[in-house]
Amino acid sequence: FTLVDDAFDMLWTNAALPAASQIGAGDVVVVYNDGSSSGDAYSGNNAIKVASVADNALAKTATITFVDASTGAPFQRKQLPSPSPANRFQVIPAGEHVVTYICSGGVLYRYARTLSAAYPRPSSCPSPMGAPILADHLTQCSLKYEGASGALANNGIVSMTLTVSQDGEAVSLYHQASINNQP
Repeated sequence: FTLVDDAFDMLWTNAALPAASQIGAGDVVVVYNDGSSSGDAYSGNNAIKVASVADNALAKTATITFVDASTGAPFQRKQLPSPSPANRFQVIPAGEHVVTYICSGGVLYRYARTLSAAYPRPSSCPSPMGAPILADHLTQCSLKYEGASGALANNGIVSMTLTVSQDGEAVSLYHQASINNQP
């Protein structure tokens, strides 16, 4: 973390990961995404685009190589601001850097897009026009994130409530998911 990074090694081979979790060219590696000005994936300060991944089966590692310094703004090769205290990194898939769920007019939409220098952090809720529909006939739709405080500040909970109504019948669905916010 004292030099511009052109690659690093991941402990384990990429091919051994489930297909949906494998890292590929165009994905973005994010280190220590704590939401601060230096640790904000939207700004690209702590994020670099992947150029290639090469497995070393004998060593059970994978070398993740990054794009050069003139390519892929804001995710070009750069010196990362700080290491993750937990020695972790996250990978954002190439085609879906930002995923937003939108409840509008009794319909639940899934909106996905990529980040770029021209279109960084969303400033407002995007329009659902053209976004895939996940559910319709909704009379209640609530998606809520609650962050913890104090000793549990690295954890949060997402609560989801949907009520689907049609032909005089209704079913309510409720689910909570624990979110580990450890950067």
